[in-house]
Amino acid sequence: MLGGEIVIDNTADTVQSVDVTASGFLPNVGPFVFVTGVSSLLNFTQMGLADMADDRALLVFSTPTAGSLVGYTGGPLDPTFSNVRTQASATNWSLAGSLTEAPPAVPEPPSLVLLLSALAGLAGVFFCGRRRIGSTIPPAVAGG
Repeated sequence: MLGGEIVIDNTADTVQSVDVTASGFLPNVGPFVFVTGVSSLLNFTQMGLADMADDRALLVFSTPTAGSLVGYTGGPLDPTFSNVRTQASATNWSLAGSLTEAPPAVPEPPSLVLLLSALAGLAGVFFCGRRRIGSTIPPAVAGG
């Protein structure tokens, strides 16, 4: 299983960063942190990744223009060509799955606005939530 992030600028046709972890492979591989290249393979785009031991992951997928990341927003890997291979033992695993576009980041409210909202809420509870409830307790009946 592979997981992690590949940050692509799909307007400038560049890969900005890679941090892809791997699990379930024997011998162990990854994390893949280097891009070895982006090019075309038949009608696909291929992206090569490498780890510190020079193990490789080859991700092959469809893009609007083969060999380019411009306009790419995610999609399935081609299982015929996508693979992970170790340098030391020449072990090769086929990959299936997809690359998915990350959801847009939700901006965090500025700290001052957050603090003022909390204070307003506390003030509302303090001033509006405190009511005296009067009760009358009948005096005890003597003798009885």
